[in-house]
Amino acid sequence: MPGIVVDIGTGNGKFVSKLAIRYPDRLIIGIDPNHHNLIHTSLKNPKNSLYLLSDIENLPKELNGIVNQIFINFPWGSLLRGIINVENQTWNNLKRICRSGAFIDIILGFNKLSEKNETIRLVLPELSEEYLSGQFSHQLSQQGFKVIDIREIDSRSLKNYPTSWAKKLAFGKPRKFYYLRIVSL
Repeated sequence: MPGIVVDIGTGNGKFVSKLAIRYPDRLIIGIDPNHHNLIHTSLKNPKNSLYLLSDIENLPKELNGIVNQIFINFPWGSLLRGIINVENQTWNNLKRICRSGAFIDIILGFNKLSEKNETIRLVLPELSEEYLSGQFSHQLSQQGFKVIDIREIDSRSLKNYPTSWAKKLAFGKPRKFYYLRIVSL
């Protein structure tokens, strides 16, 4: 399916490059507020990809209503807080750029033991399938989204996922990782 794919919190942008090579009929856009991570990758990016400097709070208006798919891989900081706590501004901005029926694919992997200070600072709940299928899914349904898949993924799957963070985390401290697929209604 041709269309526009966005990777929010793209980090070093390698995921965008890999998607662009795999799907030459799509425009792949990487969004991150930190340009330092993108300098090297953006010099060699495929013709059907580009990078934008922005954060979740300030997604460009030019994307309004045109995005077919969003990836959010291992969000951190305010992006993680907005996603996991179902903050209105975060999810309204995601809704604003999505076409009806757009998919949002998210991979989460934090825990209170490994990232104690960050989970306290961001006031994050315990990451569990119970939370994701219960309160999280219910709050998203009130925002015009439907969670259609929640599954735990193992470190073996992470080792094959095309992001730098996936490989680092796959060999790091033991923790649970979750894949979520959400559709914009």
